[in-house]
Amino acid sequence: TVEFDWYKNQITNSIDGDSWKMAATEGILDKLLYQLSIMMDLKQGKSILTYQIADGGKEKNYTFEVVGEEEIDTKLGKLQTLKLVRKREDSDRESIFWSAPEMNYLPVKIEITDDGEKTVVIINSLNGLKI
Repeated sequence: TVEFDWYKNQITNSIDGDSWKMAATEGILDKLLYQLSIMMDLKQGKSILTYQIADGGKEKNYTFEVVGEEEIDTKLGKLQTLKLVRKREDSDRESIFWSAPEMNYLPVKIEITDDGEKTVVIINSLNGLKI
C-alpha cells in the first residue's frame, strides 16, 4: 500500500509487513496513478513522459518515450496503439506499454522484462469505459 498524507507531506509505503516513510513532494505519484497520467499526457500529444514515483520508500524517476505506432491483436480485435518504452540506465529491466488512442490511450498491453524473465499483460475485456 501507498498512503499519501498531504497535511504532513509524508508518504508511507508498506509491503509484506515492512513500511517506509518519505517526504511527499509536489506532483509525486504512486505506481498506479502514473498509468492514468500517461493516458492524459498522450491525449495532449506528448511524446516524452516523465513522472516522479513513490516506490519502495524512495522517489524514482520514470521516463517513457513514444517510439512508434503498432497494431496489436487482442480478444477485442486488432487495435492501433502507440508504443511507449521505459528503459532504466541502472538496470536491464525494460517496460513497454501499448496505449490505444481509440480507448482514450488506455494501456491495452504491458510487457516487462526483468532479469531475463518477461511478463506480458494484455487486455481481454472492457467494461464501463465510455470512449
